[in-house]
Amino acid sequence: EGSTLAIDQRITVFINYSGAYPLLKTEYYINNKYMGAVQKAPYTYSFIPQDVDSIVRGTNTISITAYDVVYNKTTRQIQYIVN
Repeated sequence: EGSTLAIDQRITVFINYSGAYPLLKTEYYINNKYMGAVQKAPYTYSFIPQDVDSIVRGTNTISITAYDVVYNKTTRQIQYIVN
C-alpha cells in the first residue's frame, strides 16, 4: 500500500513519461470512477479526498492511463490510505 493521507489534504499526481512517441493525454480514475483527462504538459492532476464522492476512509486506488500520439496506452495504479 502507498502513503497515508488526510481527508482534507491536497493530492497532486505527477506523470514521469518517457517513450518512443510524445504523450497525447492522461486519464485519471479514483476507485474506478473517471475523474478527468489532461491533454497538455505537465499532465498533473490534483484533488482533495473529501471532495471526491468515490473516496472512502481506508484504502483507495488511483489509476492513471497514458496515451501516446499513436494511441499506445499504459495504465498504472497507486494505492493510498485516507484517514
